[in-house]
Amino acid sequence: MLLDKILEIKKSAFFHDILHSFVSKGFSICLSFFVTILITRNFTVEVFGEYSYLLSIAITFFQFSHLGFSSANTYYVVRNKRLLPFLLGNTFTLSIVMCVISLTVLLILNHFYFHREVLLIIATALIVPVLVQTELSKGLYIGLRKVRVSNYIDLLAKALYSIMVVSVVVYFQSILSLLLAYFFQMAVFSSASFFNLFKKSKNKIKPSFNLFKKTSSYSLRLYFTLFLSFLVLKIDVYFIENMLGNKPLGIYSLAAILASNLILIIQVLIPLLVPRLSELKDDLAKIKKLMGIMGYAFLLLIFINLVFLFCGEWLIVLVFDEKYLSSVPIFRILLMATSILSLESILAQYYASIGKIKFLIKYWILTLISNVILNYFWIPEYGIEGASYASLISYSFILILLLSKILIEFYNWKTKHENKL
Repeated sequence: MLLDKILEIKKSAFFHDILHSFVSKGFSICLSFFVTILITRNFTVEVFGEYSYLLSIAITFFQFSHLGFSSANTYYVVRNKRLLPFLLGNTFTLSIVMCVISLTVLLILNHFYFHREVLLIIATALIVPVLVQTELSKGLYIGLRKVRVSNYIDLLAKALYSIMVVSVVVYFQSILSLLLAYFFQMAVFSSASFFNLFKKSKNKIKPSFNLFKKTSSYSLRLYFTLFLSFLVLKIDVYFIENMLGNKPLGIYSLAAILASNLILIIQVLIPLLVPRLSELKDDLAKIKKLMGIMGYAFLLLIFINLVFLFCGEWLIVLVFDEKYLSSVPIFRILLMATSILSLESILAQYYASIGKIKFLIKYWILTLISNVILNYFWIPEYGIEGASYASLISYSFILILLLSKILIEFYNWKTKHENKL
């Protein structure tokens, strides 16, 4: 029976998509590590902190800009592939609009608040639309079951990014060059994926305001959830930069990058879950499938955390230099925090697959409030270690809320099912 089950799983398209995503994501992580090593070894901690801060600004604006349409693209193209030309048209239009808005708003904010060089702010603003185009294109690939194509394009973009960062280190040695290298990486993915999807839509692209309004009813609810969760993820960066400066931020950013990259291996499961769970009609079957995936993810996360509990210091000192030694305890805490957040993300995908996401907004508002309060009091008292503990507690809080809800629902559905029998 067990052997038959294993053979059945190996033959499934879902298994092959996961396996392919794991392998490609592994290569992607290696390239990301290579780039981080180049930057940390060839620039000062302060410069790395400033680069991380500007990149955080771009990613924050991206979170404002995408409006949750990536998941909406997946949701609607799964149900009707003939909508692809219209969804692709709306994706392209949204990217152009957000390019103009992000550039305008960032230049105004720079005048009153950021006070950075104008070229740095322009480069930061240009990253926003390509991130939007990239994210929404990934949503379409997932819905079309073309995850492998998305993975190949992503690897190509990462490889070009690595080459460009080598050029920056050798020839340019500037934050502006680093930002432009990041921009070109995302531009390669967004343009390549756009033309590939354009071919799949039979060379048609038709922006549709009616479809935009229809998808908005789904995406905007999810958008508020994603944006609140992102604020919880990034609010510590802004607190640290304002309270402690660029050098502590550089130390903290390295730990955060390492932790998030190591947990990316779990994140490959998350986008694949929406179309998979959406196909299952029975809610009880969905929860059973979800809990099975949660169990495997939990075991893998325990293994990753145990490995880097013992070799984290060796990795950081040997690979990134002794100037980042103080990021070791931060890395260990953030690795646990990011692991917990990964489990929460898997649970959230279940509710995205059934369109029930309103309550998540309430959960994330509570989590954001607790995170802001903890950062406000702990960073002045405990420094960047206080910020990492604030993240750990906040992520644990949202996971406990979600676990409690889904376990109660599972018990109720199971009881109801048994009573019918």
